[in-house]
Parts: sequence; structure tokens; C-alpha cells
Amino acid sequence: MSNLSTSDIKRVQSITSLTDVTPEFEEFIASLPIDVRKSLAASRDVPVDLLVFFSASKSCNIRKLVARNDATPEETLFFLLNDRNKGVIGAVVLRCNASQSLSDKCLSHSNGLVRWFLARNTRSDSVLEVLSRDLSYGVRRQVLHNSLTPASVVERLCGDSHPLVAGEAKMLASGETTAEVLREIYNSER
Repeated sequence: MSNLSTSDIKRVQSITSLTDVTPEFEEFIASLPIDVRKSLAASRDVPVDLLVFFSASKSCNIRKLVARNDATPEETLFFLLNDRNKGVIGAVVLRCNASQSLSDKCLSHSNGLVRWFLARNTRSDSVLEVLSRDLSYGVRRQVLHNSLTPASVVERLCGDSHPLVAGEAKMLASGETTAEVLREIYNSER
């Protein structure tokens, strides 16, 4: 917040609830340079309600910074899971390892992209186990791309109904290279 004047800092810090966000305050925030707004969205020292306000920003970069901010309330993260920008969704999912309720919300989310990011980034064996049975073969493939996936899950995915999932699982289980597995999959589909 060092790019703001003392009076502007006091104005930002005066926000204690969303009811304090007046049209004049919105104009003030909009008039700030983008780098200052980004700095505010990333700061742990701003009022929480300002982070909630920024979660509806037109800028996906600001929404992504809000998602990455440890001070952002969980309810706001739940809201950002439905964002139209995959970078914002990915930033929220990266926070799942620190929150069981956020992880649960991601695990049951209807958007396959949320579960895809979760499969790739979770540190939880139980989440990987559930995602390895996901209806989306793309999610199941991402389970294989997670270096923490238990060997038992990899072994079970060797028998997956989708050839890419089964092929990648076999590659992981046997130590073959990607090129060898892709050649085998290609030849088997001819």
C-alpha cells in the first residue's frame, strides 16, 4: 500500500463492511492504477470486506490475487470457484491443502475443471482415491500426474476403461517412457 497517499490509505482502511462501499468509494478504487489495486488485493493488511469487494473485480488478475491471499474468507473462495477464468479457479484450488471444507467443496464441484485442478494439486490420498473414480477421464488422468498418487491407485487405473488413462497408468507402474506408451496406445487404436 506504499503507492497510496496517507489519506488514501486511511480511506481504504475505513472499510469495515461491504455497506461502507459506496458508489464514491467504488469510483475511488476504480481510479487507482491497476498496480495499486493488485497490491491491495494481495495485501494481508487490507480489510477483509475489501477482498470480498475485489473478488467481483472485472480484472481476472485481481480476482486471482484475492484467491491467493491467505486473508480471503473461505466463503469468498467458494464464490471464486465459480469464476469464468481458469487461472482464478486454479488459484483457489491451490488453497485446498490448507482447508478441509474447501477441499470438500472442490471435490464435489460440478465443474470438471475444479476437480481437474484438485487432482493435480492435492496432497490427500483419500481425495486422490475419490478422484481416481471420477466420471471424467481428464480428472482421472490428472490423478496420475500427481506425484503423490498412491501406487494402489495407479495399479487400479491400469485397468481403466479409457485407453489414455490405462496407458499412462501402465507407464507409471512399469517405468516406460511417454513415447513408448503413446506409440502402444496409437497402435492399439488402429
